[in-house]
Amino acid sequence: MILDLPDTSTQDVSKQLVRLRETGGAVTLGRVLTLIVSADEGEPTESAIEATNAASREHPCRVIVLARGSRAEPTRLDAQIRVGGDAGASEVVVLRLYGELADHGASVVVPFLLPDTPVVAWWPGAAPVEPAADKVGRLASRRITDSMTSPTRFKPWTCAAWATPRATPTSRGRASRRGGRC
Repeated sequence: MILDLPDTSTQDVSKQLVRLRETGGAVTLGRVLTLIVSADEGEPTESAIEATNAASREHPCRVIVLARGSRAEPTRLDAQIRVGGDAGASEVVVLRLYGELADHGASVVVPFLLPDTPVVAWWPGAAPVEPAADKVGRLASRRITDSMTSPTRFKPWTCAAWATPRATPTSRGRASRRGGRC
């Protein structure tokens, strides 16, 4: 089932999710993570949703697609909720942000994060230069990027420090965890 909510608010989307859960029997129990798919205008959101639907059959999750539209348009939030056969074994919440709202995706996503589950951020198109420092990336405990779409075409094995904290020696000989950059 696909429910479109044009020019809406996060509160209305949350209410619809609860209503669908109560009437349709969809539950959030058993969800193993919250996956945030972050894409800008013109990037592949529909193919990313198809990929998450297939993956959700093995790992049930809530998928939040954050699609940033034109910043020149009037400020609004268009949402779409997909459950049942249109969402694999998950619930998909597509949030299309326009105008000034397009720059505040991390704030719009927060009400939809499942409690007590890890958050994973995925950029199916161009990723930020430093995903761990990105506003959406800071919400996530894990970040997935596609190095083939990176403008710098870095070698991911040489830049692993930018996505994962590294251990550094301390004066007592133990390792401490500290974020690093390549």
